[in-house]
Parts: sequence; structure tokens; C-alpha cells
Amino acid sequence: MRPPFFVSGRRPNPAMGRRDTLRAWEGMSVMADANETAKRLLQVELERRQVDYRELTRLLGLLGLEASEAEVAQRVEAADGPFLVQCCEAIGVPVVRLDF
Repeated sequence: MRPPFFVSGRRPNPAMGRRDTLRAWEGMSVMADANETAKRLLQVELERRQVDYRELTRLLGLLGLEASEAEVAQRVEAADGPFLVQCCEAIGVPVVRLDF
């Protein structure tokens, strides 16, 4: 009889219970939600300041981050966390308040 297949190639640690495994997965969804929240906050700030992707690309260039307009749009849509922070800095968002 063949052993069951596991993605990592190893059997799971029996000391790690099912509840701990579920908590690990929940943590991953929290990060995805945080990235989506950050992306939405940036989009709201861009709309509020009437900055389009062309202008954002120019402002990022002033900070030394060279990218095309398409690359900027792609990275914003991908919710790239550190890049979103750089975008906020480029458009002059001094503080982002998160209320949980």
C-alpha cells in the first residue's frame, strides 16, 4: 500500500492539531484581506486627490522608482503591500488610519 501524497513530500506533524492548522489558514486570509484593504485605501486616495496612473507613475519616478504606467496599474491591482506604501508616499498621504 502506497503512503498518502502530501504537497511538501512529508507527512504533517502529528503534534500540530487540526485546530492549529485551521488557525494557520485563517492567518493567510487575514493577510489577503489586509492587502485588499490597503489597495482600496490607495484607490480612494487616488480618486480623492484626482491622481490617475499616469500622474502616479510620474510621482513615483520623482522618488526614484522607475516603472511604466502599465506596471504601476498591475502592481496596484495585485495589492503589492510595500509598493502601495510607496504610492501613498508619492501622492502625499501623510497618515493612513485603520480602525478595527
